[in-house]
Amino acid sequence: MKSHAFSRFAVGVAALVLGFSTLSLAGPPMICHAVNIGSAQTLPWVDLNYRKGSGSYDLINLSQDTLSILDSNPSVLVHMETLRRATIYARQDSQIAKQLLLRLHARAESASADGKGALAWFDVGYLTET
Repeated sequence: MKSHAFSRFAVGVAALVLGFSTLSLAGPPMICHAVNIGSAQTLPWVDLNYRKGSGSYDLINLSQDTLSILDSNPSVLVHMETLRRATIYARQDSQIAKQLLLRLHARAESASADGKGALAWFDVGYLTET
C-alpha cells in the first residue's frame, strides 16, 4: 500500500516539475519568438533577441517602412515577423505606435472596399494582439 502511495506522489511531483518547466519557457509568443522568414526583407534588426532592435533605426520611418514591406510581400510569415519587429520598435514611442495602428486600419478599410481586405485585416489584428 505504501509503495502505491509513493508512486502516486512521485508521479504528482514529476507532473508538477514538468508543468513549471514549461511555464518557465513561456513568454508572449507573438513578441518573444522570432518567425523564420529566411532572407525575406523586413525591418532592420541587430539581434533577434526581442529586447534589442537596431539602435540606429529612425522611428519616424516605422509606419512607412512597415507598410511598404507588408504591401510588397504576400507571405503571412513575413507579415508576422515584420509586425513583431514593428511592435518592439513602437513600444519606444506611443505616438508612433498609434500612427502605425491607424495607418494599418485605414489600409484594411481601403482594401476591404476593393474586396481584398483579408490579409490587411489580419495585419491589423496581429499588430493589435502583439
